[in-house]
Amino acid sequence: MKKIICLFAALVITGAVAFALDANQMKYVLLYNADNGIGGDTTGPVTDVSVYKGNAAFAVAFGTAATAGNTNTATIKHCATTNGTFVTATNINGTAVKVQVVGAAASSLNTVACDLGRLNKYIRAEVEFNAETNGCAVWMVAPMKSE
Repeated sequence: MKKIICLFAALVITGAVAFALDANQMKYVLLYNADNGIGGDTTGPVTDVSVYKGNAAFAVAFGTAATAGNTNTATIKHCATTNGTFVTATNINGTAVKVQVVGAAASSLNTVACDLGRLNKYIRAEVEFNAETNGCAVWMVAPMKSE
């Protein structure tokens, strides 16, 4: 009997450890890969978000900037087609889904929320480096995915 209890406990602990990596089972989608050494406007790949549901968080990580006049902006844009005109996404309050970091600053991670039901089928991240060439990465963290 003790062996059965020990075996059952081991199975329960193994399952708990396996799913403890993300207790909420969120879906992470990289929209813009960390980039160094470029300036101006750049865009990430077009991503189909029609299979993701719920209120997503868009996480934007900027690397360290040294220039006082530096301005970095990451904006989420959406469109009904892959090759159409992408427009700035807005959340339920009508606020643009974007993150802007101004001035010389340490590395930062910022998030902005948006209901995925408000977006068209395709999204992409557009990043503008004004005066600095520090890196940037953008992720979408969605609570549900139709699988």
